[in-house]
Amino acid sequence: MLGSLPYELVLMVSDCVGDKTLMDLIGRWRKKNEQWFLSQFPVSTDRTAKWFLDRVIGAPDRLLFVIRAEGKFIGHVGLFRFDFDRMACELDNIVRGEPEHPGIMGDAIQSLMDWGEETLGLKCYKLKVMSNNERAISFYGRLGFKETDRIPLLQRMGKDGMEWVEVPGDNSPGIERFYAVMELSNMQVKRHNE
Repeated sequence: MLGSLPYELVLMVSDCVGDKTLMDLIGRWRKKNEQWFLSQFPVSTDRTAKWFLDRVIGAPDRLLFVIRAEGKFIGHVGLFRFDFDRMACELDNIVRGEPEHPGIMGDAIQSLMDWGEETLGLKCYKLKVMSNNERAISFYGRLGFKETDRIPLLQRMGKDGMEWVEVPGDNSPGIERFYAVMELSNMQVKRHNE
């Protein structure tokens, strides 16, 4: 638990892969929010467990926390791509899975950033969000994030489904979406309401 807030940020460790209920839940949340992910594919408990082992536990620079309030998991937040030369990190896998507890996602993100600053010395946070996700962009803006860049994306079909691929330059034909890159450089962020 971070601080004395009415929820916990629980670090996901390799043992979590054996929790079928948790893997089912994370898979359901992914499916519900798939339009905001770069890759879209058939979601299953087995695929979620494989993703968790390969892309979370197997990644040397990724931490994922589930948010638990009143004994129930309601979403997850993570840190990714640590850059200790700049004391920076990317916020990653921010997903509200359940509608309960308005304001909790912003508080959880703020708590995670506070923990990163206090424990790891982080001073700068970035995140990437689909540019057509106006609600999320507004939400991150209320947290103090400012858009600093846009990365053009092309849609590609692969053997497992559809994915959005980053492309150099914004003059490529077929660009339909952008990743909005947002950054928070000063850690003096106001508490907010979601």
